[in-house]
Amino acid sequence: MDLVCRCISNALCTADHLRQDTTIYVILEGPPQPPLTLLFDGALIQQLDFDERSIALKIKDVLRKKLSWASPYENKASKRQSKI
Repeated sequence: MDLVCRCISNALCTADHLRQDTTIYVILEGPPQPPLTLLFDGALIQQLDFDERSIALKIKDVLRKKLSWASPYENKASKRQSKI
């Protein structure tokens, strides 16, 4: 998960603000209900701290459906993808 958080941070965060023109999809293949796709849209995110711990907490909140700007949704296409 630390690699996922680092990728989100590098994709969405610049030195002093969030990139509004960037979207990142995270596909989680692990239990309990794989696959699960999370969408992080820079134009919709109200606040995101740059550190990995804060991003991990946001993902935890999303998985528990506590945030309004991002929510997990089932990705039908990822079910057909083979695992690497």
